[in-house]
Amino acid sequence: MAARSQRRKRFALEMGATDFIEIGVHGGAEGDSDVEEATERSIHASLGGPPDVVFECAGFAGAMMQSMTWVRPKGTLVAMGYGLHPEEATTAIPLWKELRVQFSMT
Repeated sequence: MAARSQRRKRFALEMGATDFIEIGVHGGAEGDSDVEEATERSIHASLGGPPDVVFECAGFAGAMMQSMTWVRPKGTLVAMGYGLHPEEATTAIPLWKELRVQFSMT
């Protein structure tokens, strides 16, 4: 599991998560490419490569694009985050990676 804070770490581990990665704590400002690359390396190290499926449940601005970057080519992004803001996406990423994007309420 990856999250922006440690707040739900205990709950995630109790529910069966084997690893917990706090996004953006690798030194530097959020949105900094070095921070994003460090987070991605942590995810790959935890899983042995990019994830097959990413569940985006936060809904913050940029979460969809971040998730599309993390998921493996031909992987699946399940969008569940409830954001009331416009979401900007670079459409080349999901196109090149041939991603499946599924929206779900539950």
